[in-house]
Amino acid sequence: MSHDKSNILNNPMNILQLCSELHDKCGASIQRKINAYLKNVIEAKATFLVLLLKESEEAVIQVMGDKVLEPEMRYPIPENVLQSTIKRRRSFGGSTLDMSSELLEKLCAAIGVKPETFYCVPVLSPADDHTVLIVYLLDYNTHRFSETDCTQFVTHVFQYCLGIVLNTYAYEEEKRMKLQCENMLQVAKNIFSHMDNLSNLLRQIMTEARKLTNAERCSLFLLDTEHDQLVAEIFDGPDSKETPTEMRISRNQGIAGHVATTGKLLNIRDAYTHPLFYRGFDEMTGFKTRNLLCFPIYKDNAVIGVAQLCNKQNGLYFDVFDEEVAMGFSIYCGISLMHSLIYKKVKETQARNRLANELMMYHMK
Repeated sequence: MSHDKSNILNNPMNILQLCSELHDKCGASIQRKINAYLKNVIEAKATFLVLLLKESEEAVIQVMGDKVLEPEMRYPIPENVLQSTIKRRRSFGGSTLDMSSELLEKLCAAIGVKPETFYCVPVLSPADDHTVLIVYLLDYNTHRFSETDCTQFVTHVFQYCLGIVLNTYAYEEEKRMKLQCENMLQVAKNIFSHMDNLSNLLRQIMTEARKLTNAERCSLFLLDTEHDQLVAEIFDGPDSKETPTEMRISRNQGIAGHVATTGKLLNIRDAYTHPLFYRGFDEMTGFKTRNLLCFPIYKDNAVIGVAQLCNKQNGLYFDVFDEEVAMGFSIYCGISLMHSLIYKKVKETQARNRLANELMMYHMK
């Protein structure tokens, strides 16, 4: 690298100035400033960062160029260019046609043009040497800067900025978890206030599940152990009315049946291409399912029902965060349903006892 080029890419005063500006508590604002710095120095069309979450094996994109994504992109790390970069821990370039269609679509919408090439640089954690971040450079000045220049430049910048980016994101995750706990407590309050009526409770459970995950519709199946079937009587949605006739499916039929049998959550991005998807419900209701999240409801260690959320409204599909919310929510569902069923049996027993007492008093006259 020539002296002039080195002075442009690794100017200590410029990096110091950048670091002095990264004082925001908002991670998106910090990323916008870093993106702008990388773009200007490397003469790229745009840049963006991909945060890699080791615990959930998930990739998160909050900002593309200077555009803050609402909502952020959050998806499992795919088996493509991104996965290759992470495993090899080496920079990699190519055509944007090699990127996933969803990522490219978001990118074009964010920066206003379709880039032709990309170059991604992995950033390693100084603590355990695993990849924590990937930096994408789009259509940078290849006549002036080589791939080696780009790799060294990004690595040098994040020697000073990485801690700020990761700590800010960790702070935001703590805020998110706090808000999630507060929401769950409110949800529990709303649900437990409807335990005296099973139909109202089912409707409230579906309403809360839909709100928590921003789903278009929710359906709830209860397990009928006597007939070994899943029964759905009420379907919830913003523009749907209660279905007048109940729907019954075999315990092992479709996605709901699979979840009831295995007791494991299923997150499906494209419903109609999934072999377990049962189209009968769409045909009966006229509803079009694009994607869905299906999770079990437990009582102790036994599955007593299944909830199925359809069509993520503020995203392409349900993500790992939605899965976490769903599994936490299912605990409250199980507790409330069992107490409601017990309450119903107690009321029925009281009614029978009352009738028996009245008959006894009548015959004793």
